[in-house]
Amino acid sequence: MLVAAALVPDTALLVPGVAGSLDPLPALREAAVTAVRRAAADADRVVVVAPGPLDSTPSGVVRGSFASAGVPDRLLAWDVPEVRVGDGATRLVPAVATSLALHLLARSAVDLPVRLVEVARAAGRAGGPMPPAAEAPTCSPRRCTPP
Repeated sequence: MLVAAALVPDTALLVPGVAGSLDPLPALREAAVTAVRRAAADADRVVVVAPGPLDSTPSGVVRGSFASAGVPDRLLAWDVPEVRVGDGATRLVPAVATSLALHLLARSAVDLPVRLVEVARAAGRAGGPMPPAAEAPTCSPRRCTPP
């Protein structure tokens, strides 16, 4: 049963240090931390559903690293959280949104069992894979013709 949900932007810029010495989103970060804390207040577990490159359920000791986005852990102002999720070997979290969720949970002092679910972004949408050229619409300045 769904008790509560926190919907937050999936940008690594919410974590201090990702943008170097610039801190572009402090108010949004505080709102996200508060939303996560409130959503988890009466929960007995947390399920993170986040966009990722592929459908997956990361497991093992999962690190909330932004290395896949080119941000070394040493630049972050927050400790990189590690969470045991199911069984499996230690690995980095491949999706930025999942890493962000782990950071927000840690910053919110949420200490509950966690399940991670990454859902592939839809083809042709921002951040998602584009359809093959044969399936793409043909466009001119005045109109697009579907394939």
